[in-house]
Amino acid sequence: DNGWSYGLTHDFLYQNSFDRFNLGQWRWRVTYDASPEHQFGVTTMLRSFSDDGLFLESIPVNLRTIDQLQFHWRRYWETGAQTTFWVGLAEGHGEDNAVTGFSPPQDECFLFGADILMPLTETLALYGETNLIMPADTGTVDAFLGIQWSPRHSSSMARRGRYSPLLPLAAPTSFAVDLVRQ
Repeated sequence: DNGWSYGLTHDFLYQNSFDRFNLGQWRWRVTYDASPEHQFGVTTMLRSFSDDGLFLESIPVNLRTIDQLQFHWRRYWETGAQTTFWVGLAEGHGEDNAVTGFSPPQDECFLFGADILMPLTETLALYGETNLIMPADTGTVDAFLGIQWSPRHSSSMARRGRYSPLLPLAAPTSFAVDLVRQ
């Protein structure tokens, strides 16, 4: 009722591609609804555990999530659409490549991103998100666009209800991973 909201979640990833990896991260968000149209907030993503494995069955690597701190502004439009823009910092990341070898790591990096939720019908909405960790040639450049289904309430009210999830499901945009050769 006072405009403040907060949420905490733990993300777990089991990956079985060139080797098996288990990764985890904590995400939490604090937001303030400054008006019915404007929300401001902070989101933090912190690694809980990383994992070691082999690339091409012979190159030892470590996969770990990249810690991030984001400050966002969300706008709720009269049409029911919602747009969010954020800026922040990401933990330094390696520039190692499993094929080409070692490179010096980056220090803390600037990041920015956005998302959009645009109702198409009462229960369907177009949803997209992007998160860019600089520099673009060695950071992460992640984006997706899809359809969101809200079976029990209006798609224009997604994220606005008292018991609506404050944090979206983990995706490449919120679960950035760094590969470090060992």
